[in-house]
Amino acid sequence: MAFQTSYRVRFADVDLAQVVYYPRIFDICHKAMESFFGEGLGLPYRDVLAIDRIGFPTVRAETDFVGPLRYDDLIAIAVQVTKLGEKSLAFLFELRRDQDLLVSARITTVAVDLDRFEAIEIPPKYRQRLMLFVEKKGGSPPTACG
Repeated sequence: MAFQTSYRVRFADVDLAQVVYYPRIFDICHKAMESFFGEGLGLPYRDVLAIDRIGFPTVRAETDFVGPLRYDDLIAIAVQVTKLGEKSLAFLFELRRDQDLLVSARITTVAVDLDRFEAIEIPPKYRQRLMLFVEKKGGSPPTACG
């Protein structure tokens, strides 16, 4: 099951070519991840950071740019968990205008104790909720990563 959110491209997102400047894609994906935690998992990302003291910094990112995103485009963003490991979490973000796929980003994060800044196992209350969004192919169990 994928979580769905949307984003309207802002003037500050575009470059002189009048398309979204490519590093902004990662910012848009992070905003979608924050919405995923809050609206999808019921764990506001602010509380994840400030109360639970857990962060999910990016350790790997790979992006395919299929078509241009332009100022004022309203894009739909699908957020899918593709791998749920002991300490890591891999996402697939698909950004679409209308039904056209414009960007596909695969981003891996690691659960980190923010007080020690060390990798930790993903806590059970997170894991249980994340399992609802893990991509399942052909009925097989979810794959694990790091």
